[in-house]
Amino acid sequence: MDISMDSIKERFKKEGYKLTTQRRAILNVIIENHNKHLNPEEVYDIVRVKYPEIGIATVYRTLQLLEKLNIIYRLN
Repeated sequence: MDISMDSIKERFKKEGYKLTTQRRAILNVIIENHNKHLNPEEVYDIVRVKYPEIGIATVYRTLQLLEKLNIIYRLN
């Protein structure tokens, strides 16, 4: 991934969003698996290992936000 966490933080701040712990965890999973095309359930399963309290809805909402901010792209 050619985008840094600092630039992601700036993009969140510029658009009025907070980079919460859950969002950071989801981003870390995406960055660590940048060579794979993970679906939301796979992201959830990986994040849940470290953050068992996270919900699948949080993963879906975060992925939608990341797509809106042009940080990730959806593949159909």
